[in-house]
Amino acid sequence: MFSQLLQFELNFYRKQLSFYFALFIFLFLGFMVTGRLGISGRVLVNSPHVVTSVYIFLSLLTPILIGLFAANSLLREDLHQSKELVYSTPITRTKLLLSRYLSLVVVVSLILAASAFAMMSRTHFPWGIDGAFAENQFTFYAWAFAIFVLPNIILCSAISFATACFSRSVMATYLSGLAIYLLYFLTSMFVGSPLVSETLPADPAMRQLAGLADPFGLSTFEVATQYWTTIERNTQMVSLSGDLLINRLIWIVIAVAILLVSWSRFQLNLDANSGSTKRQSRWKYILKFGSLNNLKGLTKQRLANSYEYLPYQPVDPSTNSSRHWFALRSSIGLEIRHLLKSVVFWGIVILWSVFLIGEISPVSLTFEFSSPRYMMTSLVLERFQYDLLPRFVLFVVVFYAAEMVWREKDLKMQGFIDASPANSSVFFISKFIALSFIPFFLISIAIVIGILNQLTVGYYDLQPLLYLSLYYYGGLPLIMSIILCLFVNAIAPNRYLGM
Repeated sequence: MFSQLLQFELNFYRKQLSFYFALFIFLFLGFMVTGRLGISGRVLVNSPHVVTSVYIFLSLLTPILIGLFAANSLLREDLHQSKELVYSTPITRTKLLLSRYLSLVVVVSLILAASAFAMMSRTHFPWGIDGAFAENQFTFYAWAFAIFVLPNIILCSAISFATACFSRSVMATYLSGLAIYLLYFLTSMFVGSPLVSETLPADPAMRQLAGLADPFGLSTFEVATQYWTTIERNTQMVSLSGDLLINRLIWIVIAVAILLVSWSRFQLNLDANSGSTKRQSRWKYILKFGSLNNLKGLTKQRLANSYEYLPYQPVDPSTNSSRHWFALRSSIGLEIRHLLKSVVFWGIVILWSVFLIGEISPVSLTFEFSSPRYMMTSLVLERFQYDLLPRFVLFVVVFYAAEMVWREKDLKMQGFIDASPANSSVFFISKFIALSFIPFFLISIAIVIGILNQLTVGYYDLQPLLYLSLYYYGGLPLIMSIILCLFVNAIAPNRYLGM
């Protein structure tokens, strides 16, 4: 039965457009990055050192891909409301979870393995590359994949898998990939990873710490090869020994531990794994009863105890525009409340705050051969305005846009929404305003954290107008991106292709 389950899961991925889209993206990245990363001096473009560097870089992009695939596969019973059918079969918990985890690892591994062929084919199109080529050696790619890429996929898949099992939330599973990505960058800042500082720490103890604490193995690889000559970089593959072996064992053990905890907590029980049941019931209750005045015998206290109350009143299209305004206001309130009462959203806020503190705090640090710097507002903004703010918030907006557009369809409420007398523009504008709330809220948090950092070190020239300009220079591009996200999700055949 296990082989049949695994084959079924693999066939499920094979029939998804998102699989082929991801395959195309990584083929394209493998082709374009080759020759533009890791080349120095007379190191060959397809040397084992450069091949490993490119492969590790590509593996850094897998957490977000794994988060998307994990939500699509592991939570499809929740999305399609078919848990009763699956849980009533004689499938055991071990076979179900193992088949889905292994299929996730296999599919992502196939995508990353396919990128190796794009990397090798790049040598036949040398235009745009200022480097020399040698004959392609398949063992260079296979060794880099086995030592670095595959363990990274196993770890990231375990984290997204555990997130799906514990939260039963599609949004939390999506954003688990983003959380891995950002936490990795935050850790890299403190241990001195070359991904952030471009150089390894001078202290040997810190170099070793950076190598062992790097879950993707980039720092470990740089530490192991930092003194290699050009000939060694062109001919020699990194050895699986020393700190590299310890690093790989540490993170594989952590991945196995995460999987065991997920297995022990997951139950083939509707009550134990019903993360979306309350949310679905809430929507049904709102659509069925409308406002409190129409509850006919149900007391306000019973409603508050049983379901979360979100006010909504049906709209009479024959009345004046104030009714439509009330419908819009009610729909906006519904979307904002749904956002603010989401544990996932506040997890994003905490992650954003921690990352900002790690980015802004070093502004006031002084080093041995550098002069002290005042924590001016311009220096604070430079730490996150041009890089962290647009990338982080845009990822969040993309996920939440798909969630808002497809939520009614997933909960089988689209028919009720379409049949309501409210104009379609009401629901579009309410989703747009709720999504616009996300960047403005996160920008406000960034301003508060920046001001607190300045006050902490005794700098009081806060320049509030410069902070307020963030809403224009940082917020307006994100607002325009929100319109594009809503448009794409409206015409996309499924949420994954839309994202």
